[in-house]
Amino acid sequence: LLVPPYYYRDRDDGLVSFFELISKSVDIDMVLYNVPGLTKVNLTGALLSKILDRAENIVAIKDATKDLTQLADTIRTIGKRVPVIAGAEEISYFGLLAGSPGATSAMANFAPNLVVDMYRAIKKNDIPTASSIFFEKILLFRHLDVAAVLQGFPIQIVYVKEVMNLLGMHGGSVRPPLTQLTHEKKEELKRVLEVIGKSGTLGPLSMKQRVSREK
Repeated sequence: LLVPPYYYRDRDDGLVSFFELISKSVDIDMVLYNVPGLTKVNLTGALLSKILDRAENIVAIKDATKDLTQLADTIRTIGKRVPVIAGAEEISYFGLLAGSPGATSAMANFAPNLVVDMYRAIKKNDIPTASSIFFEKILLFRHLDVAAVLQGFPIQIVYVKEVMNLLGMHGGSVRPPLTQLTHEKKEELKRVLEVIGKSGTLGPLSMKQRVSREK
């Protein structure tokens, strides 16, 4: 998983050369991670197309721009060359509808059945079910401490670990500079979990659940 250089930045030609150099230096497949919220470098569909022309062992793109217009354009531009994965939970639903073959999910750590059910509903063209899961459950969790999220802080990592700990799944604690949740934030999280968990959606998938979802 490879991100663009985020300290010294140059024009597009420099980025293309950067990825070409890495591609020629290793003999393993690579997934390019476009996460401008953290790197401050945005890889558009047009730029990614140039990179793919010069870096043959890039096999997929994880796109976490959270810009639905750009995500759709990236899928349109290079989606037939490599898979473009929706790389942020809040765009997963839209990415799958737009043609992404998959999406990454933080919630899958503690509510995998929610994510799987949304994915399968979309594949079956059951949009009402997928929409209900996404807007009523998944986004509810993602909007916790939205002010911190908008400032670019990876606060969701803290929430995911706390949920796992509450469920006895040993999520552990975050490392500095990230900080633990305050008592008030933990209580807010518990209220959200009560809503999400009403349909028995929390916790790891049992083998029986996995088999039933594969049918």
